[in-house]
Amino acid sequence: TPEAQPTNIDGTYTGQDERDRITLVVTGTTGTTGTWTQVETDGEQEIKQVSFDAANQRMIIGDDVNIYAINGNQMIIDDMDREASDRIVLSK
Repeated sequence: TPEAQPTNIDGTYTGQDERDRITLVVTGTTGTTGTWTQVETDGEQEIKQVSFDAANQRMIIGDDVNIYAINGNQMIIDDMDREASDRIVLSK
């Protein structure tokens, strides 16, 4: 069976998580690391390091393990129990 080719996910993704504004910047030669910036409505900012495990479709945001999928220019992020209400969709 042919091995899945890694998808180049480098770039800047933006979106919303409830009312917080999210910016995810993915860098690294294979899009393996990044920075997650969450800006709350009051302007307070939280920045977390992100790492990707592309083989298992996992991304670690700070200490939280999430499942991610790439669909065109969108990154769909679910928590491990795949609660629909917790889904975050970011666009490039």
